[in-house]
Formats: sequence, structure tokens, C-alpha cells
Amino acid sequence: MGIQQLHSSLAELISLHKQLNEFAEEKKDHLMKQNIKGLETVVRNESKVIHRLQIVEAMRVKTVSELFNSNIVPLEQKTVSALIDQLEGEEKSLLTDAYEELVKLVQELKIKNEQNQLFIEDALQFVQVSLDVMAPSAEDFQYTAQHGETGKDVGRSLFDSKA
Repeated sequence: MGIQQLHSSLAELISLHKQLNEFAEEKKDHLMKQNIKGLETVVRNESKVIHRLQIVEAMRVKTVSELFNSNIVPLEQKTVSALIDQLEGEEKSLLTDAYEELVKLVQELKIKNEQNQLFIEDALQFVQVSLDVMAPSAEDFQYTAQHGETGKDVGRSLFDSKA
């Protein structure tokens, strides 16, 4: 029974990661089109899926721990891969397929998120450069001596601070 629970948790994690991959693609499209409202909508939907993912992941961890505690598998490492190594037959192939698909989806999601992070950094850099071009620097408002006009009082204040 625990193996079936683990498989259903992995299947739901796969489904949730597929949704997150789709959201990552949508975010990329919105970032490229500079569609902030669309991006906000995707992020809101993504946060709901992430919340569900956290719940399912907690169930998966609990199921794996229960399988280890029920002496089906030794307590060396409490991981899905260690559990798969201890299994045989149909259970092993069922969990192996689900586990490998989940790992593949997680890696794809990581790559997409890194690309989106680069898009965001590029956009922020563009905004910063645009602001720097539009906003004059503080030096433009300070008086400086013109072409060799130096007086002997340069650097002296008009007020005597010792008085």
C-alpha cells in the first residue's frame, strides 16, 4: 500500500511540475512582451501550484519515511532512489519511471527559471541604464571652476568655523 501511495504522490508531483514548466514558459513570453499584468497573473497562479506542491511533497516524505520505518527498506538513506534500489519487479519499474520523469521535469524547470532570471536581470539593467541617461548626475548641478580659473581661496569656506 505504501508503494502505491508513493507512486500517486510522484504522479501528482509530475503533474504539478508540468504545470510549473508551462507557467515558466508563459512567464518568459510575458517578460519578452513586457506584459506586467499577464506576468502578475501567472505568478499568482504559480504560487497556488507551489503551495499544492509543498503539500504533496510533505506527503511523499511522510510515505517514504513510513516505508523505511516499516522495515521494507533499511534505514541507510531515506530517499526515493534508495527505496527503488531495494524493490524488485513491477513496483521497481513503476517507481523508477515516475522518479526519472520527475527528475527530468525538475531539471527542465530549473533551466527555464534560470533563463527567466536572466531576462529579468537584463530588463532591470535596461531600466537602470535608461534612468541614468534620463536623470542628470549630481555633478551637473555643482559649480566648478571654468578653464583654469583658480583662486587662492579654492577649498575655503566663506564662514570661519572657529569663530
